[in-house]
Amino acid sequence: MIRAVAGPIRGRGLGLVDQGLSSLSNITLTVLVATAVSAEDFGYFSLAYTAYIIAVGVVDAVTSEPMIVRHSTGSRQARTSAASAAAGAALAVGLGLALVLCMLALASPPPLKSCLVALAVLLPVLLTQEVGRFAAFALDRPGAAVMSDAAWALGMVVTELAVRSAHAASPATLLLAWAVPGAVAAIPLLAVLRVRPRPGQAFPWLRANRDLAWPFAGEYIAGQGSQQLLVVLIGGIVNVATAGGLRAAMAILGPLNVLHSASRIAVIPELARIWARAPWQLRDRVRRLSLGLATATAVYGAAILLLPSHTGHQLFGDTWHEAAALLPWIVLSRIPMAATTACFAGLRATAAARASLVARTTSGGLAVVLVVLGAELLGAQGAAAGIAAGNVASAPIWWSQYRKVVGGRPAPEAATGEPDAAAAHGRPTQPGTLSGEPAMAAETESSAGGLPVGELLLRHNRKETDR
Repeated sequence: MIRAVAGPIRGRGLGLVDQGLSSLSNITLTVLVATAVSAEDFGYFSLAYTAYIIAVGVVDAVTSEPMIVRHSTGSRQARTSAASAAAGAALAVGLGLALVLCMLALASPPPLKSCLVALAVLLPVLLTQEVGRFAAFALDRPGAAVMSDAAWALGMVVTELAVRSAHAASPATLLLAWAVPGAVAAIPLLAVLRVRPRPGQAFPWLRANRDLAWPFAGEYIAGQGSQQLLVVLIGGIVNVATAGGLRAAMAILGPLNVLHSASRIAVIPELARIWARAPWQLRDRVRRLSLGLATATAVYGAAILLLPSHTGHQLFGDTWHEAAALLPWIVLSRIPMAATTACFAGLRATAAARASLVARTTSGGLAVVLVVLGAELLGAQGAAAGIAAGNVASAPIWWSQYRKVVGGRPAPEAATGEPDAAAAHGRPTQPGTLSGEPAMAAETESSAGGLPVGELLLRHNRKETDR
């Protein structure tokens, strides 16, 4: 396994560094803002920040991910040209989303209105920076993405502290203190990569990549998008302070998302090889992955729940009261996510994209229904319990889809009493075929043939760590 990942290890390693940096910067941002404003104002900040995360997820799906799937190989000039077109499409889509934010601002209370307008001003550039990060991996320059995010994180700390020291802290000024360094960080990133956004290529890009863009967008909306939507729903049904508490709780548990993403990167190529050569072993490997993730999640969650109350107040200010009340439910909700993560890895290894989409759509819709029902009946505690119940109910949905794909494949010796013919002749059996027959490769690499799916997973799951 070590030899198998030795080739792309630098890109994956830097991707993990970037993932960890995202989680750390998100926790830092949460601490800086939560200790500077009231719980209600942090809730307004959280709603605007959630709007940013959703916007990034949608734009990634229609621009960045098709780019990294289809344009990670070929000449540098061709890849740079594709990156420029994707960046132009992100800029154009960002302008459209900025108009949507401005319209939402018209019907929002003053603190949220200011946040949405501030985000709308900088959103197109922030989305272009996101495409630049993807382009860095597609152009074999992952270090550029890490440096850009590091510069953003450092600039964010400086500007946030400056706003606090000037006694000018408000949801909107703190949002600007976070967003402006990100917009500035986009400029050197694009310059180093020689990527020049071309908004005029937006429609040609979207038209040429619609076969990937819309399924990717649908999967995001059904999965991570629906999870982010829960913050908005809780803010509307319960109150904005509870929404802020939920955002703080999610940030505290951010390192678990890094763990889950890292596990996918590490095991998907190995699971794909198992599926090709010895598919009867796949179920046991996925079970072991699920058990390991569940154990690590339970240990980390227990440590967080044992955090002294005064320490929580020092780190998160008034928001800690809301976050602490929700944390037991949120920690509980993360344990069954170990099963869904393991099943996702197994489905990716078998190239079962349709099964993955069915599981995401079904579980995402169920989670929204349970959260809304819980919030209406029991308020904040009901909403948090709904999140936990949704994740518990999602686990069997994912396992069901996984079992349909994998089935009860016995070892060839057990089924026939003879070794597998293809294996005996040194030819691995491909998934979904008779022995030795050609088939579509499992998703250990992109359709472009050059990018390990682990790197695409890093990019796709980055926003789940909420920067």
